[in-house]
Amino acid sequence: MFLFVTLHSSRSHSFYLPLKTPSSSLIGSTFILLMEQSCLVVDIGSAYCKAGWAGGNYPLVRVPSVVGHLPSPQNPNPRPGPSLIRTRVLVGSNKLPIIKELPTEFIINRGTITNWDAMEFVWRHIFTELNNTPKDHPLLVTGLLLNDEHCRQKITEVMMETFNVPSLHIGNQAELALFGSGLLTGMVLDCGAGLTHIAPIFGGQMISNGTLVYNLGGIDISSLLYKSLINRDADLNHFIMREAMEDLKEKICYVSKNPDQRNLLVM
Repeated sequence: MFLFVTLHSSRSHSFYLPLKTPSSSLIGSTFILLMEQSCLVVDIGSAYCKAGWAGGNYPLVRVPSVVGHLPSPQNPNPRPGPSLIRTRVLVGSNKLPIIKELPTEFIINRGTITNWDAMEFVWRHIFTELNNTPKDHPLLVTGLLLNDEHCRQKITEVMMETFNVPSLHIGNQAELALFGSGLLTGMVLDCGAGLTHIAPIFGGQMISNGTLVYNLGGIDISSLLYKSLINRDADLNHFIMREAMEDLKEKICYVSKNPDQRNLLVM
C-alpha cells in the first residue's frame, strides 16, 4: 500500500473544527480483502487527484483538480460552478494549455466537492490514464473530504452505478497514512492545499475527540502573497493566477527559523 500526501507550507490558525469520521479498522476484513487483490487507489485532494495501484511506492497519475468549461450550443457562455445544463469540460495535465484559455473551476474547495459532474469527468480521465477498466478491480478511495456522510454516499453511488466497480472501500486518510509507515500508534499531520489535518491514532484507530481540521492550507499562503503584491484579493478559480502564485511561493517563500524576527527579501 502506498501513501499519498500533498504537503504545502502552512501556519497555525486560531479556528479549528473537530473531526468525526468512520474508522478504517472498523471494517478491517474488507480492507484486507481489497489489499490482497490488484486494488486501485484514488486520493482526492483540493489541488490534485492522485491514483495508482496498491503496493506501489508512488501514484502513477496526478491530475489537477481543475476543469476548463467548453462552450456548446446549449451553453455558449459557460460559467464555473454547478449548472442546470450539463457542461462540456476539459480535464488533465496534457490539456492545461487549452484549459488556461477557458473559464476554469477548481472543483474541490476546503475538502468539499462543489461540482459532482466535473468530478466524474476527472475520475473518468484518471481511469483512462491508468489504461484501466474500473469494473475489473476493487477500489480504495481516500481523502480528507470523505469525512462528510453525504459525500461518502455520493461517491459510493457514482463508483458503483457509473463505473461499476466490483467493491469499494472509503478509507480513513489519517489511519492509512500511519499504516503506510508500518505503525499503529502515532500523530498524523497532513498539510494540504485547502485544509490542515491533525489526527492522533492509537492502536490503529483514530481518536476523533482529539482530531482537528483547520480551514487553512497552501492556497491561503498563495492568496496572502497575491494580496500583498497586487493589493487585492485573488480569484481562486482563475487557474493562471493561482498557478503563478503557487510558482512564486515555492521559489521565494520560506519558513523563518525565528518567527518573531522580520526578515526582508532583497531582490
